[in-house]
Amino acid sequence: MASSNRGQSYRKALKQEPSAPQQSQKLAIPQIRFIFRLSEVKCIKPSVNSLGDWRPATTTNRFTITSSQLYLWQDGITSRIYEQDQLALYGRYHTFTVFVDRLPQSLLAVHCDVTKVDVNQLERGWSRIGFDHLPNNISFVESPAFDYERLAAPADGASWFPQLVPHQFNWKPQYDHVEGDAVPVSGGLAGRLSLLLALALLSGIPERSEWIVENCFRRGWWIPHPFITDVDEGRTAERGVIATVYLDPQGSSEDTLRRFELAEFGAIFAS
Repeated sequence: MASSNRGQSYRKALKQEPSAPQQSQKLAIPQIRFIFRLSEVKCIKPSVNSLGDWRPATTTNRFTITSSQLYLWQDGITSRIYEQDQLALYGRYHTFTVFVDRLPQSLLAVHCDVTKVDVNQLERGWSRIGFDHLPNNISFVESPAFDYERLAAPADGASWFPQLVPHQFNWKPQYDHVEGDAVPVSGGLAGRLSLLLALALLSGIPERSEWIVENCFRRGWWIPHPFITDVDEGRTAERGVIATVYLDPQGSSEDTLRRFELAEFGAIFAS
């Protein structure tokens, strides 16, 4: 269900930028290249209220990183980077920390690295992920959930569903359908790159997370993997990841990455 008072979406904000192309302008398909880091993070002392609702902590001293790896993504090919000393040369694009709630189908996110920034000092703290609906029924993953709580169209049969996006976010006719209207056809999945990368890592069991990241996140499609559990598609309760995307000096500009996220060159993961 749409919510008009949650704030201005990432897509709507970008429309105000002078670099945004006109709809009538024919877009070239550029090479996409960026650096990213994925870090598994553990919450040492989460909060649980009287109703049993679980939330990650809000101060940096209650988180610890258990593993971390730097990668290069270039047009769908992912490779590890071992020259960690070169990281200072990369400009940070954006960061999300994502945790799996005690209910594995529920995901909580915040727009920062929780080991460096106190969440309780941010304007917006832990929020559930949601979606903006782009043209051609492309679902744009975002947090906080500015506009919609569910996908723009049914994702049943899509390669990325439900490994990247849990079942609870699927389009539901009882909420999203007007009688007499045709059922929409999904145009795929797009969104903030750091959020999508975090969802990719969380999509399978921790023991195979690096394999998943290196082999499944292609350009234009998601390759399903078998490293899941029967109940939660691999999402483990209270598991967390920090995902940071960097601007590679030899790679895509900030403007190009934004347009890539917004599916101006096609859905990041087609259905």
